[in-house]
Amino acid sequence: MNANRLILVAAALALVACSDNYQPSLTDPTGSTTPPVPVLQRLRGTVVLDEQYGAPSLQTDMGRINMNGAPASAMASVEGAQVIVVGTLDDTMGLTVESFEVIAIHGQAALDGHVDMDDQGNLSILLPNDELVLVDNPPEGLREYIGRRIWLIQGGGEVPTEFGPITVPGLTV
Repeated sequence: MNANRLILVAAALALVACSDNYQPSLTDPTGSTTPPVPVLQRLRGTVVLDEQYGAPSLQTDMGRINMNGAPASAMASVEGAQVIVVGTLDDTMGLTVESFEVIAIHGQAALDGHVDMDDQGNLSILLPNDELVLVDNPPEGLREYIGRRIWLIQGGGEVPTEFGPITVPGLTV
């Protein structure tokens, strides 16, 4: 009986091995068939807009990278800004943006945060790391942006303070 079973098992294995329906699975060297987990990357570059569609992309030392994801839409409002972008990079989809921070506008260091006002009426910028930076000489119109995200270049002396909203185009808050 044992010899018959052995012959039956060997025949079954031979049929499976010769099958035309064999489909190899993609595996990495460890034998895993699960796709790799995307790794968050931090990239620095300049926001540029597609001339035809107005979609933002990131110009880096490595070249231009297409961007997608909800935060990428808001980057259209800071065309020309230097930014640091956190996201996952994919050969087919480009950079899926999770967050970004404006670090310079017109070649000048900029703050990126939400306008805040204290009990005495002083305006500050609440940065992503929860640090409050007092706006020394608030420009006219900045109070209209309390609670909203902006970029701001602190002026000094004769240099005026500049700011602009960071918004998704067409969306009013």
